Amino acid sequence: MCYQVKKQGKLYTYTHRIDVVSPMGATYPMWWGIPTSSIGKLIQHARIENLYTTWRILQNKRMLLEVDSLWEGRKEFTSKELLVNNPIRLGVIHNGSSFVILTQPSFGIIKKVHDRMPVIINGHEDYFFNSRDLDPYVFVQRLKIA
Repeated sequence: MCYQVKKQGKLYTYTHRIDVVSPMGATYPMWWGIPTSSIGKLIQHARIENLYTTWRILQNKRMLLEVDSLWEGRKEFTSKELLVNNPIRLGVIHNGSSFVILTQPSFGIIKKVHDRMPVIINGHEDYFFNSRDLDPYVFVQRLKIA
């Protein structure tokens, strides 16, 4: 799921260093994937349903990953197909040097190829950065695209 994204024509996969965007619009290069000692590998994605449990320590460390397209399964999806304006803004949480992409149950055209998809923030940036202690299911519903 979303092991590749394209940004300004360059293809990225997890373990790459890629710029993420702060609430103030500044960009910071961070590693895609947070190392974990409990399972001994990198975690690339975090279920938004677990934002206030498993990921509670990072729940308020939110940024955006702006990309031109993303892959689900073996299919590339562009902003036009996802009905959003360029760039596609994905929700991420970070630990200061690394980030993971937030995911949600898939819907629309992505549901045909995968059961999960990144949380797409386009049009809901203020809500994404400023919401606190919300029910994760309400959060997912609010961010759904047409």
